[in-house]
Amino acid sequence: MAIGFASAQRRRLLTVGALAVVALLVPAAASRADSAASFTYSPAAPLTGQPVMFTSTSTGTKRWGFNNNDDCADAEGGTVQHSFPTAGQYPVWLCVNDGTTSKQMRTITVLNRPPIASFTYSPSNPVVGEPVTLTSTSLDPDGPLVAEDWAMGTGGPLAHASAATVTRSWSVPGVYPVTLQVRDRDGASRAATRWIPVHHKPLRLLGPFPVVRLVGQVTAKGTEVELLTVQAPRGARVSVRCHGRKCPYRRAGARSRGVVRFRRLQRLLPAGTVLELSVTKRGTIGKYTRFRIRRGLTPARLDRCLKSGAKRPMRCPG
Repeated sequence: MAIGFASAQRRRLLTVGALAVVALLVPAAASRADSAASFTYSPAAPLTGQPVMFTSTSTGTKRWGFNNNDDCADAEGGTVQHSFPTAGQYPVWLCVNDGTTSKQMRTITVLNRPPIASFTYSPSNPVVGEPVTLTSTSLDPDGPLVAEDWAMGTGGPLAHASAATVTRSWSVPGVYPVTLQVRDRDGASRAATRWIPVHHKPLRLLGPFPVVRLVGQVTAKGTEVELLTVQAPRGARVSVRCHGRKCPYRRAGARSRGVVRFRRLQRLLPAGTVLELSVTKRGTIGKYTRFRIRRGLTPARLDRCLKSGAKRPMRCPG
């Protein structure tokens, strides 16, 4: 009986010893798992040209392969940085050696960076009929642009065009939208819109500027007019209005051939008579002159400018 008891006790001791051995082996197995090649990267969805940080979670010597080769000869270290020039899927290799060699490959998806649409125009304050040059300043951060398409205003010549630089003019004042849409080789597109103000064409002074002459004798009753002429550029419209009871007519006018003479007003004009002369030409600033006849005094004279199409005179610019 004693012998049987000893054998049973020995079997129990051997069983406990085996468990102890197994328990001692568990940490060693976990250590080998830590040395297996594995890594993470950030950002998770990188763009072309964007630095990507690769971090190994393994122990041992670490080498990396980025150019579709698995010999891991492109970089070394626990943390490395790399970027990809074009969109696509790239295999990245990590090789770890801590006495034994292990590898891991992960495929990195690199996203296309969309193009940037922008443009300038010149002159900055165009007028009606003036050519406006539109120049694309667009770019694609990761490759060439394959299309640059313009949509301009509300129809008319060059309402649509495809080029880096185009020219357009508008015949009516207003604010016109211009849109440039660009596309890159990966099919991504972006658009930019600017509103271009088109102004009335500025008026210029009629040149040479008209000269109005009134020559006569002052009397106690008014002025004996001897000469009334207007020197004006050819094609300008010259008109006179006479207000008063002794006026030979109320209104007269003619196209200038250099000098216009109003012969029927060469008479005695009594005090209170008013003569208004105007010289106009389309698209210009002309001349307005008023004479008010007085007793015993030279006629009171007022000189102003007159815009084309305007009814009221104004002070001359400058």
